[in-house]
Amino acid sequence: MRPWLALLLALAPAAAQTVDEIVAHNLAARGGLDRIRAVTSKRIAARQSSDPDGESTLLIEQRRGESGPQIRISVTLDGVTLVRAFDGVRAWSQLIPAGRSPLPPVHLAGDEVSNLAEDAEFDGPLVDWRARGITVRYDGRAPLGGREAYKLMVRLKDGNVFYYYLDPATWLETRTVGGRDTGGREVLIESQFRDYRRSGGQMVAFRVDSQTPETGRSQSLTVDRIDWNPGIPESRFRFPSGSSAPLGSAPAPRLAPHAAD
Repeated sequence: MRPWLALLLALAPAAAQTVDEIVAHNLAARGGLDRIRAVTSKRIAARQSSDPDGESTLLIEQRRGESGPQIRISVTLDGVTLVRAFDGVRAWSQLIPAGRSPLPPVHLAGDEVSNLAEDAEFDGPLVDWRARGITVRYDGRAPLGGREAYKLMVRLKDGNVFYYYLDPATWLETRTVGGRDTGGREVLIESQFRDYRRSGGQMVAFRVDSQTPETGRSQSLTVDRIDWNPGIPESRFRFPSGSSAPLGSAPAPRLAPHAAD
């Protein structure tokens, strides 16, 4: 066979890939749609190491609520726990110092609500993307770590854009690049997904390394444990009863996009 013909035949499968085929391969590699959709709640225990803050512990709780996906993120650093939660409609935060009574919770607004709502999404943006108003476009192959990764442009319903890079051997996410609105401006975040393991019948990245090029800040998130479909009451995500506080703000823990989805 002539060399040029062999090259064309080798490239043909990649050229013929459509965005629907690539997404289907990714979802199958993650564990399949049935397993993904069967998850109604999950609890993730993790450690986060960031520069210059040091190491903190994270507890991420998620639930499919009647009003939409819910999330509660508890970050503990130097004995102080910051809780940030989204109940499917509203978001709030609360500081809990060690050995002292919790400070009054505050309602969140603007970018903080939309970012928490984005973090709350269970399945990642590629599941049922058309029905959810998400745009996905195949942007061809891109060099990444000595391989030609599949590159997808993903525009979320809120307008945020991320680029997903899928490993051609595993079809799993290996890198994402995208912006999030923070304080009225877009901040670029680059994340690398590593140490994939099978958990609950799904392939999950147990380590996510992220950086913000603009500021030079970096962080590494290491998953210690995932509980699938634990019984998490809806009250965990609601604004604490009997509390009343004005709109406020607290430093947000930086989660990589759709980590441990």
